[in-house]
Amino acid sequence: MGYKRTLKKAVRRAGNVKSTKSQTVWHSFATHLLEDGCDIRTVQELLGQASNRPMQRTA
Repeated sequence: MGYKRTLKKAVRRAGNVKSTKSQTVWHSFATHLLEDGCDIRTVQELLGQASNRPMQRTA
């Protein structure tokens, strides 16, 4: 089963009525890592971001 399908199933099972996209989960994961003090380069590596361009953090 693909990631998006698994996410959709999990959202339904949790009773979440809002639409949830994989990009939302990705952003939330990255934000929590940064808030917990994880280095930006480590976050990029974990998320498979190949670019050397810095990730931009929005408040």
